Amino acid sequence: MKKNLLIATLMMAVAVSLTALPAAFAADCKTPGALLDLMKKISQECKNDGGTDLKNCVEDPSKYAKLVRAWNSFVGNGPLHIGPRQIEFGVAQRGNLVAPGDRRFISEPLDKDSVTISVKKTGEGKAICELSICKVDANGVVTNIGSFTFPSDAPVGKEFSQTFTGVKACALDVLLNGKGGIGARFPMEFKATK
Repeated sequence: MKKNLLIATLMMAVAVSLTALPAAFAADCKTPGALLDLMKKISQECKNDGGTDLKNCVEDPSKYAKLVRAWNSFVGNGPLHIGPRQIEFGVAQRGNLVAPGDRRFISEPLDKDSVTISVKKTGEGKAICELSICKVDANGVVTNIGSFTFPSDAPVGKEFSQTFTGVKACALDVLLNGKGGIGARFPMEFKATK
């Protein structure tokens, strides 16, 4: 009897402590600190190359090419390297988001002032997909510019598509967060156009 009472008390304490934790929503970008620092470094690199600010550098094709090379030299083979997780503008990037897990797409500083992001469910799957779109400016300031949640019962073909403005000289950080039962899938197609 005492053992059952002790177990019940401990379970109640755990339940209360879990409800006291702040909830995480798709609107929380959870942008890695490395990206914030990287935007500051790339901004400084622009100034070192004679640019007045990052917007000036992304508008100049020769300076822009140097910035992309500098970006990759700063990040090495890390997760922010423009490569496997690079946003390939105008190209549909397909895959399976498996819960619990996420997939992140990151861009270099943009040379255009608008971008359209679309995510489409392409197959059967029961994972929830929380989509969060953020921009990071030259000072490392993160702004959430959009979010959307695909429920677990979203039909195949369901699509989120939105155009965002005010993104010139900002990096994009697009997070697809998979939730649901372990191993639940969200077959998807991600596309960004500028």
